[in-house]
Amino acid sequence: MKMRVYSILVSCLVAISAHATERIFVPVPTEGQQVRYANGAAYLATQTSSAALQIAYVPNDSKSALLFVGVTNLSQASFNFTETSITASSNGTPLPVMSYRDRIAELKRQERWSSIGAAFAMAANNMNANNAGHESSYGTYSGTATASAYGPAGTVRATANSTGTYYGSNYNATAAEMAKENANAQNQALAQQQQANIDYAHKSLEDRALKANTIDPSQSLAGDVKFSLPKRDKSKPAEFSAVVDLAGQPVTVLFREQQ
Repeated sequence: MKMRVYSILVSCLVAISAHATERIFVPVPTEGQQVRYANGAAYLATQTSSAALQIAYVPNDSKSALLFVGVTNLSQASFNFTETSITASSNGTPLPVMSYRDRIAELKRQERWSSIGAAFAMAANNMNANNAGHESSYGTYSGTATASAYGPAGTVRATANSTGTYYGSNYNATAAEMAKENANAQNQALAQQQQANIDYAHKSLEDRALKANTIDPSQSLAGDVKFSLPKRDKSKPAEFSAVVDLAGQPVTVLFREQQ
């Protein structure tokens, strides 16, 4: 099962390399801890008498990040490992760590906003389609007319100038029908993509998020937790500590921001 944790860790670090964001923290090892690399990204490895730990920082955005955690039970007794087994702090100030339930709720809020945006886009498509059949034309005109008449006084000529504007409209049923068919196709594709994004986001979170589990002897557990980052410090690199409870034995790991 150690290889299973390692393979998940490598996949996680591949994602880090491909989608690195602006705030990067690196592990600072203490006694008994070792910094290792997978796909060019660093993770920290250590162990107690009960369990082996692999932990890596995964960037998310300027205010939050993920900690990927892999735990292998080295003891002869089972123990429980949950999101609450991990805490974080910076300069003595706790950093909120989200539970799996919190992350599901956050994902649903994001989906609601995304759905609102998609609904506006669909409405715009329909409005454009409804207006597509109405065609209009407008412009200006000018002209000069000259007339002449012959009488006892001879030939009399008169000239008149005229200018103005014109506007006209008509309805093109064929264009309107084609526009509506195009709008329906666009809206259907948008709805399918929206649902695909929702399904992918849920599956991705389900597959990788750390959830409460009992780890039996020689078995492993891997997943990530989301937490809030400390504020930037202009005078020195920001740091945070994560404490991981391994079967009642706390392990503290330090991460420092790269500037």
